[in-house]
Amino acid sequence: MWILGDVYNIYNLTSQSPQFNASLYMIKEDRNSSHYHDIHMITN
Repeated sequence: MWILGDVYNIYNLTSQSPQFNASLYMIKEDRNSSHYHDIHMITN
């Protein structure tokens, strides 16, 4: 099983070009393995 931590931001929500950024940090319960994901989205 993985433990998940995250941080996200949404910018310019009311504009025609909103942006979404997220960072997800994952670590195994036994703390022997971890990794992260960065997600960056700009929509039009």
